[in-house]
Amino acid sequence: PSSGYSTTAVSLEALLLGHEEGVTSLNWRRSKQQTNKPCLLSSSMDRTILLWMEEEDDDTHGGGGVWVPISRVGSAGGILGGSIGASLMGFVDACFSPEAN
Repeated sequence: PSSGYSTTAVSLEALLLGHEEGVTSLNWRRSKQQTNKPCLLSSSMDRTILLWMEEEDDDTHGGGGVWVPISRVGSAGGILGGSIGASLMGFVDACFSPEAN
């Protein structure tokens, strides 16, 4: 347009269900080799970090937008859960190492 504004279309590709509190960051890792699959890393105020991968589907060779958590780091249970002396704050960020395969 002549006004200098542009329009961007956004669509929902996948819904991630797994955190009990608000998600604070998402980090995407693309496949570097043909054998590696893309994955997501999410952090949350529920004091967990989840590693996500697309679910396998024999018919489509992919999950069709269904992503599942394959690994959980931290203590689940939200702000009120956890052991004595544990931090009551969640994770505010998580990222992949640049050297990670």
